[in-house]
Amino acid sequence: MPSKLAVSRGLGTLTAGATFEQELRHVMWRRGRLALGVGLTLTSLFNLLGRWVFRMPEPLASPYAGWVPNVYLALLIPFALGLALVWNDRWTSRQVALIVLGALVVSNLLDAATSTVLYPAQDNFLGAAFFLFLTAALVPWPLVYQVALGTVVTLSYPIFALIASARVPEVAAFWEAAGDDRFWHMHVDGTISMAVLAGVSVLVTRTLYTMRRQLHAASRIGNYVIEGEIGKGGMGKVYRAQHSMIRRPTALKVMESQADRTLEALARFEREVQLSATLSHPNTITIYDFGRSEDATFYYVMEYLDGMDLQRLVEKFGPLPPERTAFILRQVCGSLAEAHARGIIHRDLKPSNIFLTELGGLYDFVKVLDFGLAKRMEAAPEDVQVTQAGQVFGTPLFMAPETAAEHHVDHRSDQYSIGCVAYWMLTGGPPFTGATPYDVIAKHLRTDPLPPSRSSELNIDTQFDSIVLKCLAKSSADRFRDMDELILALDSLEFERPWDGERAREWWNLHMSEGQ
Repeated sequence: MPSKLAVSRGLGTLTAGATFEQELRHVMWRRGRLALGVGLTLTSLFNLLGRWVFRMPEPLASPYAGWVPNVYLALLIPFALGLALVWNDRWTSRQVALIVLGALVVSNLLDAATSTVLYPAQDNFLGAAFFLFLTAALVPWPLVYQVALGTVVTLSYPIFALIASARVPEVAAFWEAAGDDRFWHMHVDGTISMAVLAGVSVLVTRTLYTMRRQLHAASRIGNYVIEGEIGKGGMGKVYRAQHSMIRRPTALKVMESQADRTLEALARFEREVQLSATLSHPNTITIYDFGRSEDATFYYVMEYLDGMDLQRLVEKFGPLPPERTAFILRQVCGSLAEAHARGIIHRDLKPSNIFLTELGGLYDFVKVLDFGLAKRMEAAPEDVQVTQAGQVFGTPLFMAPETAAEHHVDHRSDQYSIGCVAYWMLTGGPPFTGATPYDVIAKHLRTDPLPPSRSSELNIDTQFDSIVLKCLAKSSADRFRDMDELILALDSLEFERPWDGERAREWWNLHMSEGQ
């Protein structure tokens, strides 16, 4: 996908915010001018070649024979007039289409009249193909215009042949000498052949026009222009996008797969944005918009973040020092404290859902992402339908024992996940690993984790060990009472050189270009 959709235009630029109709108008103007210019050029070339290079056959002897050069030159007039009209970009796409259609229809009628009077035995496939495919190949107009042109081209030659044989004595005498069978055989076959040509031109137009619409639609959802894929979240793909009017960078999350569009999945996706939109903590991702596109694709729009999630950060740079870990965890706890106060639990907290960014000059600023598995502690009836029995939600490496065992979960389940995330930051790995997800879940249920200080080369204070292990207690009753209590515990940690905004800024300036 392109990083910028822009169409140059006379005195300005149609940016990514242009609607399909605006884009089509500009493209129609350029292509219409091109088509009429090509028509004028080729018609002039045919006239020159017919006069001085190739010997034109003698026209049928009639009072009109002397008109041949002038009549063929007259074909230039519709193209020239049409080109003059559309030379400046002042018409709507419909008006440009009508001007091009008018020029082609008039040229075709002149060609049909001339051919059937002066060259009655000559087939007209070359002229018909020229008029039909000049636009089919160049002009991305709606199908109705090509159908109209195809109908005129198909019917004009046999109709003018009938008129000429009835009104021009020389033509009538020619066909009488040739025989009625030849007249009907030639024109019936010719009409069928032209109808086939017209049908093919309509198919070409339909294909090109549909492809243009699909390409445009693929790069837009609602009022947002897609600029590129960022990654995948719990409920769909995430794209970098831009509002078509405000031009504000955003992250747009969509459910793209048809297989995902079960009623349950859609309900979870809709609940994710509804729950997230109720939260206003600065460390929680901000939701801007939510809706469905014309093809029923569900999407929601959130603030665009430039930075790195904790999973990539640790994989790239290794375990984080304890003072930085505490600095980040405190912000995560602040986000979840507000969610818990509103009766919302996250249930899928993991390193990839914790994003570090720079915001307004503040570095290592945390944004908690993806409330896709969030639920209210007091479930509404619709939540009971969404969270069915037998379903285990979350990521095994960071899953609370009560979640894995399908027992009642509350805000302290998020606390267990915070303990797992803290373990990841301090040691570079989760508290438990296994050959299969079931092995990991079994360890969450029955195995006590090693203190982070015994799994890391970093110098981790025993008090920090105690905080992490308390978060990782098997029973939720043995964990901290709430996020506020956990924040107080983190604030009580003492470091020789605490992590602050200045240290964060220095680290970002030194490493983030390397880490992207």
